Amino acid sequence: MLNEALRIASAIKSPPPAKVAAIAHLDQDQLRKDLNDRRTLRETERELASYPTFGTLSADTLTTASALGRLPLLEIYRDNTPPN
Repeated sequence: MLNEALRIASAIKSPPPAKVAAIAHLDQDQLRKDLNDRRTLRETERELASYPTFGTLSADTLTTASALGRLPLLEIYRDNTPPN
């Protein structure tokens, strides 16, 4: 992991001219948002990969996992469970 971090740091210090030109013309706020979205996606993919019960990662799997995370389970439980 340290080697990867060092490789990335050295690449950032001297990026290829084509990449500098492409990045320089982007809106900084949009670039920041896109980079944050990319990080979030990578974190989500990494978390999903740590759960083998989800099977092979696909767009359908990600959509289903996201939908399950948004279910109001506590409210559903309260609505369907009789009081003591």
